[in-house]
Order: sequence, then C-alpha cells, then structure tokens
Amino acid sequence: MSTLGTLINALRELFTQMASRLLHERLQRQNGSVKKRGSVPIRSLMAKHIAESAERAGQQQRAAGEESRAASAPASGGFADTGALKGGSEPTRPGVFSDLSQRFARHRSQAKLEPFMAEKMRANTLEHVNKALALARQGNAQGAQIHAELAETAMETAGEYMSDDEYGWLKETVEARLRSMSSSSPT
Repeated sequence: MSTLGTLINALRELFTQMASRLLHERLQRQNGSVKKRGSVPIRSLMAKHIAESAERAGQQQRAAGEESRAASAPASGGFADTGALKGGSEPTRPGVFSDLSQRFARHRSQAKLEPFMAEKMRANTLEHVNKALALARQGNAQGAQIHAELAETAMETAGEYMSDDEYGWLKETVEARLRSMSSSSPT
C-alpha cells in the first residue's frame, strides 16, 4: 500500500473517532435537555370507545355467523399457497443492511434528520390512531389497544423532533380526531 493510501486510511480512522465522540457528546447533552411535553393520553381516551366498538362488532359477527352456518362449508380450509414466498429470491447476505445503514449515516446530517423524523412520527401517530379505530370497529379490541399505545408512543417521540408550534398543531389534530371519535359513536 502506498504512503498516500496509508495517510487516507489514517485520516478516515481519525474522522470516524471524532464523529463518534461528537455524537456521543451530543447524545449526552440531548438526554439531559429534552423537555417532556404534555402528551395526549391516547390509550386511556380510546379505551372505552375500543371496548364498545369491539362489543358491537362482536355482536354483528355472531349474528352473521349464525346466518352463514346455514350456508355450505368452504371447499378449502387450507392456507394460501406459499410457494411464491419460498422461491425466486436469494437471501441477502448479513452485511447488506449494515452497509446500507452506514452509507445513510454518513450522508444524512442532523439538519436533514430532524424534519424527516418529525414528519414520520406525525404520520405514524395519525396512522396508528386511525388503525386503532378501524380495528375497534372490526371487533379486534386487543389490536386496537396496541395501535392506541403505538400512537401515544409515536406522539411522544414526535415531540422530541418538533418545534412547540408543530407539536401544538399535532396535539390539536389528535385531540380533534379523538373528540370526533367519541361524538360519532352510537350510544
């Protein structure tokens, strides 16, 4: 290896060590300085609605099940063909995802990461709230509770990446969605 190659490798190692130390220091400062924001208690606000919706859906399914028992049994009780899952693609080698994540780590700066994470967590919060409501309507109370918990966690995480105004908007949006949920449910 040439002297220039050795110098380049030494500079890469030095850069990696410096970046690691800077990241460690930033994370240490951030752990102490992250302020907790008042979050919406999504799980507890949705609990009653989930239970009521799941009960209604269960009653409807039982009524539909009694009607369908009179109909003939399905011809095939087996699982779907899994042949497409087995063939066709080679398993990836273990280092592929590691290499890819290292590439993204080198090229994504903190300035690009924060808006991305804020938007992703906002979308996840709303998606999980909607999924919880849909599962409750289908009678899946356990799945609905899991998504309500995921929505609450996503909202808390979003607060770490959002400005006060952005977080206030998200909080208002979630609260409005939960209010519309409680006003639209038949009693």
